[in-house]
Amino acid sequence: MKRTPSGRKTIIKPPRTGNQSQRAKQNLLDATHIDLLRKADEIITLQHVIRRFRNHHNADSNKLLALRTELHEHLSEGIPENSKTQDYNKLYADLLWYYMGFLDSRENRRRLKEDGIEWALAKTEREVEEIVGGNFFVPVTMDMLDVAGLASILLKFNEDIEDIYERLNYTHLYSLLGLTSYISGEHFYERYINAKCDNHRIRWSGEIDGLSGDAKWLYTIDAVGESKFSPMVHTNCSAPLARSTNIQIFGGSQHTVSINNIPLQNRLVLSVPTNETPDRIDDAIREFREALMQEYVNNCGGYFNISAPEMDTSIFMSMFNHEPCLIRDWDQLQRHIVGLWVWDIANAGSKLEETCPNITEKIEILKSDLNHPFLVYTESTVHGYYEKTAKDIGPRTLKAQSQQTDIDRYLTRSAEIIGPIQQDRF
Repeated sequence: MKRTPSGRKTIIKPPRTGNQSQRAKQNLLDATHIDLLRKADEIITLQHVIRRFRNHHNADSNKLLALRTELHEHLSEGIPENSKTQDYNKLYADLLWYYMGFLDSRENRRRLKEDGIEWALAKTEREVEEIVGGNFFVPVTMDMLDVAGLASILLKFNEDIEDIYERLNYTHLYSLLGLTSYISGEHFYERYINAKCDNHRIRWSGEIDGLSGDAKWLYTIDAVGESKFSPMVHTNCSAPLARSTNIQIFGGSQHTVSINNIPLQNRLVLSVPTNETPDRIDDAIREFREALMQEYVNNCGGYFNISAPEMDTSIFMSMFNHEPCLIRDWDQLQRHIVGLWVWDIANAGSKLEETCPNITEKIEILKSDLNHPFLVYTESTVHGYYEKTAKDIGPRTLKAQSQQTDIDRYLTRSAEIIGPIQQDRF
């Protein structure tokens, strides 16, 4: 489906009345649990992909980071410090998502090349005004934004982005914002463990009541208040891009669809070609199922409010549900974060026999500081988590990357390896 500026899923809470209220509350909690677990899996998977990208294609990674850095600086200029509230962090993430997403579009890159800065300025100014105008609680106006400077940045990097798209399949699997959202393993762990141990500030009081402690880092003011974490929490940049190249989903809250001039109300349309082979149709049906579940959230407070046995037991619901890549339950999250932490240090040149005990010691110190009885892994366990992470990321050099990892198979759904484009697939 067409991505919204923020890409966030909004869950509307149903009314509470007696026992029905308790059931609805539990159903809502279950749905939120599933949604957050999926987001955690997407973030962890993306962090693995980013590390391979940085190792194998450092120059290209740096170009994307330079684009993000210049956009960040221009978006931050002219905004008074007292305006940079929690709501501003969401607006900032939405704007960064929009501007980097502008160059995700092949059509935008073509028009920018052919029609230049005037076209880009007219298009972005109109669309950015809608984003800014939709954030009613943020004292930021269009005259605070250097839209001309922002459009010139897009033009400056357009040729580089097009070149990367032609050579590498990373940008066909993830957005530009996603590929630049590196978070160090150590920083990730500190955010995660502090939230799990309740050493945090919650964005909205009561929002995380009943959720797993492993999910709390997605809800803290600390996480959403910094430029690295904010886009990961506020936008959908960690999610893989739609996989099918010729199947589309229309309708719902995203599009207005009419047949014979009669508008379709409260309908989703799965558009499948009849003059060529549908591309990745199973993935498209999974995406359709997810879009349908989101429309039930928007219209009914959640599918659980209108569920029926014939639907619950259907092949559509059981066979085309979301498949996680690395994390199937919350108890798997911490080990992956620790694995990324060890990998970062080892990849920088440190010896594993020194790194593993050092990390164990740091976790012991955090445990003491937080006065919380969480588990501290042994050195051998930490080493094992590193081995799993290293296997999932792949070899340090592009030349050595000759075989798929589980992440390659999951994201490409083919024999393709994430890296240079090996065939005319995209």
